[in-house]
Amino acid sequence: MGIAEAGKVVSKAWRNPRYLWYFIRNVNVLRDHFPRVYQRFMTRKTLKLGKALNLKKLHVILRTTDFVMNLNASRQLEKFGIKSRNDVIKVGGCSLFSAAEKFAREFGKENIRITLVVDRLSEIGLSQYWDASKSAELEFDVIEAKGHGNGPTFQTQIDVALKDTDDTLVLILEDDYKLNELAFVTCFKVMRDNSKVIGMNPHFHPDRVRFQDVKGYAVIDKKLYGRVPSTCCTFFMTASKIRKYEKCLRIYDGWEKGSVGCAWEKEICLAPFGWTLAEHLHRSDLSPVSDLLGCNNENIITGRSC
Repeated sequence: MGIAEAGKVVSKAWRNPRYLWYFIRNVNVLRDHFPRVYQRFMTRKTLKLGKALNLKKLHVILRTTDFVMNLNASRQLEKFGIKSRNDVIKVGGCSLFSAAEKFAREFGKENIRITLVVDRLSEIGLSQYWDASKSAELEFDVIEAKGHGNGPTFQTQIDVALKDTDDTLVLILEDDYKLNELAFVTCFKVMRDNSKVIGMNPHFHPDRVRFQDVKGYAVIDKKLYGRVPSTCCTFFMTASKIRKYEKCLRIYDGWEKGSVGCAWEKEICLAPFGWTLAEHLHRSDLSPVSDLLGCNNENIITGRSC
C-alpha cells in the first residue's frame, strides 16, 4: 500500500470514529508510513497495568446447545461451509481443545479444567466435544444448565466459577467461537503478569465497540491491545473478581445489556487491537483481520489453520 492509501487510513481513522475497523485493518500501514502519528496515537492513552498476580490455573466454562438449529450465524456462514448448528459446535469444539492442549503443554494438565454447561444438547452435539477432547487427550465435566436460553446458562456458568479458588483464571465462553490455538496461553500470561487487567475479550467486537469507546492502549509482548467496554459474554476474568462483581454479572438476563460492561467501566478489560485471538462465528461480526475470510470450506470444518 502506498503513501496515498496510507493517508486515507489516517484521515478516515482520525476524523470519523465509524472507520475504526478501516484503521485497525491497516494499523501497520500507519506505523510504517507515519511513525510520528502512530507513536502519538499509541502514547496518548497508554495504560498502566500493575504488577504480577498469583495465577496458577485456568478453568474454561463453556455454555452450549444445538436445540436451536436455524441460527443467523449458520445462514451467514454458509459460504464458509458452516451450514448447521453442529458445524458451529464442531469448529468451536475443535478450536477449544486445540487451545487447551497448548495450555496444558506449557502449564501442565493439572492446571486446566474444562466444564460444559449444556442446554438441551443432543448426543450428536456432545459427541463433537468427546471427539475433540480425545485428540487433545483432555477430559471435561458436563453439567445441566439451570434453565433454558442465554440468561440461565450464563448464570449457571457464574455459579460454577464462584467455586474456583483465587489463583484461578476463568474463561466464560460461548460455543460459537473459533479460538486461536494460543488464545488460552496468551490471555493467561497477560492477566497473570498485569494485576490491573481484570478482564479480557479474545475478540474485538466490531458490532459493539466504537473508536471513541476505546479508553486506552497497551503493548504487551509486541502486541497491541485496546481497553474496551464490551458487554460480550465471552471473557476471561479471575475467580476473585467474579466474586467481587457477582451482583453486576447477575444482572444479565439474556440480552447482554447493563451487565458485564459495568465491571469494565470501573477496571481494565483488554481486547486484541488490529489482530484477534478468536472469531465469533457470525458473518456480520467477523474481525476484518479474520483468518476465516481467506479460508476454504474444508479448512474451516476440519479446524485446520488456513
